[in-house]
Amino acid sequence: MIQKLIQKIKILLAQLNQHQVKRIKNRTMVFSANQEYLVHLIAGKLKSNGIESITLNQKDSTYNNFGEIELYVHTKDVVKAKYIIDQTNEEE
Repeated sequence: MIQKLIQKIKILLAQLNQHQVKRIKNRTMVFSANQEYLVHLIAGKLKSNGIESITLNQKDSTYNNFGEIELYVHTKDVVKAKYIIDQTNEEE
């Protein structure tokens, strides 16, 4: 179990290093979707695990089909948040 967790953390860290990470004042984007309910679902899951998050709605106000809603967590919580999000995606 611990080895599997360590392996997941290593993979997440590698992914974070490979991709350009969007940041807002000590916060890092960990999830985005164009359906608001998905973002709120993930935000609730993070909150129940002790991780506070903020959302940033990037949808175009004229054409609601363009853009996404982004979810940000404090930079120190990125690895834990990504792990929780991955677990949530595996449950679906």
